[in-house]
Amino acid sequence: MDYQSTSLWKRTLGLDNENVKPLRDSFLGAHENAEFLLAKIRKDFPNLTVHDISHVDSLWNVADTIIGKDYDINPLEGYILGISFLIHDAALSYDTIGGIDKLRNTVEWKDAYADGANGKDEEIFKKECDFTAIRALHAREAESILSKIFTKDNGTTFYIIDDDSLRRHYGELIGKIAASHHWDIDDVSNLKSQINPRREYPNKWKINAQKLACILRCADAGHIDNGRAPDNIYNILSVNGVSKQHWNSQNHLCQVCEDEKDKSMLCITSSDPFAKEEFAAWNVAYDAIKVFDNEIKASNELLKEYNLEFPHNGVSGASSKEALAKYIETKDWEPCSFNVQASNVKALVVNLGGRKLYGENNTLLIILRELIQNARDAIMARKLLDKDFQDGRINVCTNNYPDGRPYIEVSDNGIGMSKKCVENYLLNFGSSYWHSSLVKQENPGLKSKGFSSIGKYGIGFFSVFMLSKYVQVTTRRYNAGTDQTIRIEFPKGLTLTPIVSKCSSASNVSTSVRFDVNNATPNQVIDHKHINEFDIFLSQNFTFIDALKIVTSGLDINVFFKKKNSDYKCIHTDITSLTFDKKKWLSGLNIGKVKNLDFYAERLETIRDKDGRFRGVVVMPGDDCYNKLYPSILTIGGLTSSLDTSFNNSFIGYIDLKEHNISRNEVVVDDSLINSLKEWIETKYRENYEKIIESPRIATFFRSFLTRFHIYSITKKLLDDNTLILYKNYISGSLRTKSGFENEIRYIHCALYSGILKNVGDISIYEGSRLSVQEERQWFNLVDNKPENTYESIISKFVYLWGYKLFTDGTKECLRIWLDFTLHREMNKMVDWKSANMSSFYKKIKSGDITNLCDYLNKNLKTTDELYVKGL
Repeated sequence: MDYQSTSLWKRTLGLDNENVKPLRDSFLGAHENAEFLLAKIRKDFPNLTVHDISHVDSLWNVADTIIGKDYDINPLEGYILGISFLIHDAALSYDTIGGIDKLRNTVEWKDAYADGANGKDEEIFKKECDFTAIRALHAREAESILSKIFTKDNGTTFYIIDDDSLRRHYGELIGKIAASHHWDIDDVSNLKSQINPRREYPNKWKINAQKLACILRCADAGHIDNGRAPDNIYNILSVNGVSKQHWNSQNHLCQVCEDEKDKSMLCITSSDPFAKEEFAAWNVAYDAIKVFDNEIKASNELLKEYNLEFPHNGVSGASSKEALAKYIETKDWEPCSFNVQASNVKALVVNLGGRKLYGENNTLLIILRELIQNARDAIMARKLLDKDFQDGRINVCTNNYPDGRPYIEVSDNGIGMSKKCVENYLLNFGSSYWHSSLVKQENPGLKSKGFSSIGKYGIGFFSVFMLSKYVQVTTRRYNAGTDQTIRIEFPKGLTLTPIVSKCSSASNVSTSVRFDVNNATPNQVIDHKHINEFDIFLSQNFTFIDALKIVTSGLDINVFFKKKNSDYKCIHTDITSLTFDKKKWLSGLNIGKVKNLDFYAERLETIRDKDGRFRGVVVMPGDDCYNKLYPSILTIGGLTSSLDTSFNNSFIGYIDLKEHNISRNEVVVDDSLINSLKEWIETKYRENYEKIIESPRIATFFRSFLTRFHIYSITKKLLDDNTLILYKNYISGSLRTKSGFENEIRYIHCALYSGILKNVGDISIYEGSRLSVQEERQWFNLVDNKPENTYESIISKFVYLWGYKLFTDGTKECLRIWLDFTLHREMNKMVDWKSANMSSFYKKIKSGDITNLCDYLNKNLKTTDELYVKGL
């Protein structure tokens, strides 16, 4: 049906009236100009369903059906609506957006590109980013498109509206109405409901912009018939994925009409049934009809105030898949509303966001870690968005309610949360705001500026309910007024319907989370004897502030703490800041009260990965570190994974790793970090070779450090002295000492890493202190058949031989000497191992046979394998 045959046209721009004629002529000229621009969309983005002039013209028909023949609309409104139809999608091409280079320089494009190609061809990926960005921008660009000059193929230039007066006086309004088809319905209410006509038009031609915006959005949502996916294009177009489902879906559908059974409703039917293999396309149709139905209902609710509701209340069949199947038919299958669902959401959250995930112990520290993590991400986001924002801080305070109940509050001055963020992400278990489309809408440019969140899973906030019966969250966007703060209260623990209200907040706080700890038990790390001080109940009896320092040890944000009736005091300084004091930082982590820690603080060095990111602040332990409680902290995103593994003495300082699981109680070493650590440890080995050779303890620290961080590629877990990994069927029996046991475990991993062992199932560890003759022969065969010519493989072979006690103590010492010199030979020959002074080692060796072996090594060894072939 031609758009000029519609009732909507005939009673607006189609009227034979001297006041209407200039409007009609202007519209017809704009129609011709827009047709030229809209034709470019198919050329640039062929997978899009039809967005050319035929789509625009069809909106007159759909709108005519929606509003009916008696709806109140005048010619001036018809003109504004018609131009809005023309331009609402016009910016979906390179030319209308300003060219491909301009598009690719937008923050929307850069945000899309920052998500990564994931193995796709670069040019294909860039084209996908073009489409993502232009879809995000086209509605906003519609606001200004009427003010732009375009060029036709013959070189002539034009505005879409040629009439200067109409363009100047109504262009901005038309642009807003056109752009509003992508707004939330709540934002449409910000448009004016009455704009009086200019002098040249009749007094009764008042403009209601809200009404026109509602007609546009409903008509656009309702045009989902085969006119958007005609056979002649669909049959020759090569599309797949989501685009194919949209084409297939709309190709089946007929245009919207009034439902003859219920004239208060609209209906859409199918021209032919959807086959079973078209299941996904049918569901696309169902979703589209649901959107159409929701738009009509929302628009009617908005227009109710002006008595301008549409005569139709919705779309028949939109209530359920079963209901829609009566209109959109299927063949050999039946649509149903069966969905994967959680019948007990509360139980799901309690189990997967609570102790079943995190465990029973250290509950308070887990909660603090998760809340501080969220605060850190919010602050880093604001730093990137607000160039004037410098003083990011996280506050932790302890206090009491008026009734004496103790509580803890974690607050920050970061980006804050909008109402949509709270509703859709904070209170939506398992949905991460930082990985959503909303974060791009609310914070354009954040992704492309390199923002990376520690939080990934959208469950951290719910950990607070493991401990607390009362939780209160207050939040506002950092650029909103303090009177726009939202308060969310959970007065009885985790409830699915919290109390939400508006309140005022301090100007220097964006988000705060307050939770009580009155119901804590000792295994949740609150000591009842010190409840008011919130001391941590651990084997080392850490205080609350001690634990906070350890938990935040690698954080790139300042952290402050205060107790009741005191002032905030900085307990952690941004690890990346110029004011970071290494000595003060390490002293704050000196829980073991080690006296010589200042010596090591002066020698702390920063570890960065290839991308320049901070991955640690470390120094290797010295000979005096044996059996002392030095902090060797493993963090994830700068936050300690566990207090239990923070003092294993394999290094001094902290190293930032990656999480192995959602609960973050296990860590792995990524390739970027392992390369940085390898470079650092080799440098330290060269610089300290004399100390290493002189001190077996220092040498042991180095090898322990290397071993821990070189086994990651096999186990994907970090070996820790306090949490040794037992592999079923690898070990039988028991070993006599802890250190012996650790060596055995470490050996298995190193042997696997170096390739000495191909399959751990091929071996079993003996019970006792020596291998059997058969096992010794098996191991030597494996060793002799595996040449060692790399740094890692030499270390692996050493640990293999040393760990299995195949030699006497003296021989083992001799082998250690051989290893030290061989390492230096491998590392650019920085030490001439044959001419080096070995006199100090001869004093340690009592056996003449072993002395001869040392002489042999010093004078005759040419290859690393020759030791095994000739010497042993």
